[in-house]
Amino acid sequence: MTSEELLSGGTESLAVTVEWAIPEILSKPQIFKKATEELDAVIRQGRHAQPSIH
Repeated sequence: MTSEELLSGGTESLAVTVEWAIPEILSKPQIFKKATEELDAVIRQGRHAQPSIH
């Protein structure tokens, strides 16, 4: 297995997880509210998350 295969496999897994999680969160208002509150606490309202490249 090459490092490229390893990285693309991890990326695909993440994409599938996010694709599954977003509709689940949106369909459950209580979970959506809690997730929003947690993101607001970390990012603070009015700010946008910035990607970090290290």
